[in-house]
Amino acid sequence: GGLLVHGENWQALRLINQKYGGRIKCIYIDPPYNTDASAILYKNGYKDSSWLSLMGDRLQVSIGLLEEGGILSAAIDDIEYPYLQRLLYRLFSLGSSLGTAVVRSNPAGRSTPTGFSSSHEYAMFFSKTSDATVGRLPRTEAQDKRYKLQDEVGAYEWVNFRKHGGANAYRTARPRLYYPIYASDSGRIRVPGVIWDESAGEYQIVDQPQPSETVVWPISDRGEEKTWKWGRESLVANLSDFCAKPNRINETNVYMKSRKRWDGVLPSTWWDKKTYSASEHGTRTLIDLFGDALGFPFPKAPGLVEDCIRVSGCES
Repeated sequence: GGLLVHGENWQALRLINQKYGGRIKCIYIDPPYNTDASAILYKNGYKDSSWLSLMGDRLQVSIGLLEEGGILSAAIDDIEYPYLQRLLYRLFSLGSSLGTAVVRSNPAGRSTPTGFSSSHEYAMFFSKTSDATVGRLPRTEAQDKRYKLQDEVGAYEWVNFRKHGGANAYRTARPRLYYPIYASDSGRIRVPGVIWDESAGEYQIVDQPQPSETVVWPISDRGEEKTWKWGRESLVANLSDFCAKPNRINETNVYMKSRKRWDGVLPSTWWDKKTYSASEHGTRTLIDLFGDALGFPFPKAPGLVEDCIRVSGCES
């Protein structure tokens, strides 16, 4: 039920905009990388500006194809990455960048006269509006093995309830997420009554711990005042999914059940699946299908394209 258009890119985009304008959920593009090996034609030595003009015209029309929550994914390497990123920021707006994945597409590395052997490229994701939802990727075998426990709800693993990375993980950024939790010797937890003191910017504790209880704060191993992942009300409503137990240095920590979601995991910014290798799963796919690479020197690995489409909110 798909539509294949064989023609010049600019003309084709303008043509299909008449029928499909505002109706496309995701767009994946793999534009010319503009390397020395395959430079496009240009005049007066302005190669970068000619390439940007080529991309700008076509991207502007492409945005009109996207529905309100639509996402565009663009593949590129180091040569034009900074220019394409600035162009996409200009066309979409600063708040529309969903993220950039570094893709290990050439594990063997690409030989260069000087400098490093390049083994990566990029996949950038931009949304037309704030309504966009990033799709999830299938779990790897290693990720699946983490969920060794099971209860009546499903598979899970225990993870520390204390927030870890990012500026918002500190008490100074989210003071209402810095509160005490009382842990019993049996591993059960309870949340004490508190009153928020606006002037002090902290909670005043109403009831004190029992002799058998340990007071646990979201403080890191290095003594940093962090925050809990949830507010008090959410924690109280889900106490059965929490426990207290010693960590590796025998300090009591609070842990929560991290559920195995059926729809996969949020994409990270580092993509290193073996199936992303262009030579092993791009060129090899063409040879397997047709007995020859058909003069197509840099085919994408189908698995990489599929995952870019998934992240853009579409099933491949």
